Amino acid sequence: MKKTAILTFTLFALISNLRSQSLIHSTISNGGTVASSTNFRGSTLGEYATNTNSITGATFYHGFQIIIDDGGSGSGYPICLNVTTSNPNGAGSLRNAIACAFDGDVITFDSGISGNYIYLDQPTIICNKNLTFLNNSNQLLKNQNASNTVDLIQIGKSVSFNGLGIEGTSENAMKIRILTQGELSINNADVMSTSIEN
Repeated sequence: MKKTAILTFTLFALISNLRSQSLIHSTISNGGTVASSTNFRGSTLGEYATNTNSITGATFYHGFQIIIDDGGSGSGYPICLNVTTSNPNGAGSLRNAIACAFDGDVITFDSGISGNYIYLDQPTIICNKNLTFLNNSNQLLKNQNASNTVDLIQIGKSVSFNGLGIEGTSENAMKIRILTQGELSINNADVMSTSIEN
């Protein structure tokens, strides 16, 4: 049982950064019960099978096929890394993309987003990952609540905004804080009415 747990952990660690690839081990057509597919980072973990030990009654894996796709975007990245809404929360939001991302990922912005802004709101987004934000769609980060008084983003690692500008309603309402180990670079973008503090 302990070996199975270690194998499962190692497997998920191995596939965590794969893009558009398939891992196939054994075959699941020669016995066992095919289990339901599972979602992982916006992609599909394909079929796997289980069987039962006739003596102990314990369930074990018979084989698996794992497919990590790019969400159909063709970019080679999971679909959850593409911001598709201006809303501050929920599916397709910037908050959701940051939560989905791993160290070294690139977060992009869909050209079909309605309006000029990507809104931020409480609670604070904690960004403790090395990330690149790549925006070719001219949206700006903006605080949704004009009376906000807290940090909207706290940066704890290396973050780069490329083409992603910031336009707050005021410096008090649009706050970004760079923590001790954090750094922020902003390229090809403007920053207006925003407080960026250490």
